[in-house]
Amino acid sequence: MMKILKRAFVAFFFFALTIFFLTRNTNVRVALQRTMRKVFHVETVVIRLENGIADQIGGYGCGEDIREKYRLPVKYTSAWFEKKRTDYDGHFERTFQLKQAFPSIELEYAGKFETWVNCTFFRFEHNRNVIPYREHGVRLLKDKFHPIDIDTCKDLLDDINTHKSCAVHVRRGDYAHGVLGTHPTQAEFFVLAVRKIHSLDPNVKFFFFSEEPDWIRKEILPALDKDIACRVCDQNDSSKGYLDLYLISRCDHVICSLGGFGHAGRLFSYKKGYYLRGIASDEYHFDWSLKWYDGEKIGEEVEKGSVDVRGERKIEKIGS
Repeated sequence: MMKILKRAFVAFFFFALTIFFLTRNTNVRVALQRTMRKVFHVETVVIRLENGIADQIGGYGCGEDIREKYRLPVKYTSAWFEKKRTDYDGHFERTFQLKQAFPSIELEYAGKFETWVNCTFFRFEHNRNVIPYREHGVRLLKDKFHPIDIDTCKDLLDDINTHKSCAVHVRRGDYAHGVLGTHPTQAEFFVLAVRKIHSLDPNVKFFFFSEEPDWIRKEILPALDKDIACRVCDQNDSSKGYLDLYLISRCDHVICSLGGFGHAGRLFSYKKGYYLRGIASDEYHFDWSLKWYDGEKIGEEVEKGSVDVRGERKIEKIGS
């Protein structure tokens, strides 16, 4: 009997080892999980809600897209947030904010064991990358964006509503030194971007949002002309990012750098205005585009022909 058990254990060990190495390849892993779903007749899809609010919106969009397209039952899990979560540097907290931002939505949650089994052996191919589904999530949630504690930002919201406003989202934190192959957007970009929007709309007031407001005060504000009205919005920490997202969506124009947060704020807007996004290609150069957008037509940005910022990609000295 012991010999049979030993042989069975050895056979199982080598089988598991083979499966492990095979699933190191993404295509093999997808094929295996797709086969497992068919063999065991698994229909329920479990979507992990993780990272910042923009990725959580993408996860929701992915789940609802699966529900609509494939008529499959979908559950969600926010178990990722049960441990203390931060950015890659460990500096800024990441918390589950979807229900605080959109209190009217209903989420059916999967249990821990169901989540582990589903996401390990029966993961649905469609839910591997939530980023492409962010726009769909925005489309579904746009009319439901009523944060539960927006009254705590009444002064700032009134300031935005009483001015021609431009939100400037400065993504730094772990992106500031190029985590995961990214390149930090330099202060130079924001200075040029603010100048460009100001030249197109001289009455605009700029509202800066960032997890590092002191960096804005030190690196950006001193380089701006004195006649440019600015306000650094630092009343919400990273656990209240959904409030900043809401405030960005209420601005007429949006400037943002690398990352999905500022872009999501632009997508939630119902206003017509300028949208300027810059992505640094290395420490000193960046690519950027200025577009005129209609906030009601998500994903349908149309370049305004009279605007061309390509000639302003580089200046010798900030503030010159």
